[in-house]
Amino acid sequence: MSGEHVTESKSAKWQYRVVLVFGLLNSLGLLVTAIFPFHVDGRLYSWPEAAGQMSLQALVAAALVYASQQRLLGSEIGEKAYPAALVAYLLWACMMLRWASL
Repeated sequence: MSGEHVTESKSAKWQYRVVLVFGLLNSLGLLVTAIFPFHVDGRLYSWPEAAGQMSLQALVAAALVYASQQRLLGSEIGEKAYPAALVAYLLWACMMLRWASL
């Protein structure tokens, strides 16, 4: 039974690493967007026009990175913050879809 637990732990760590890299890529994408804005359905995604969305993107990316790191370390806060960070990203993505469709 202990071998089964170890396998589950390895797959879980792989999942947390993927989310960690995704959060870092999201931060990098935000930095690139701040320098080189782009258009989304005719709307410019740049700091002056979408400051609120970009600020939330930065906070959500930071939450993904922090929660993944804490989860990899096995801390108690990581257990609680990890699902919350994933839900925060989902809500941010829905908000962006709504913003792009207006």
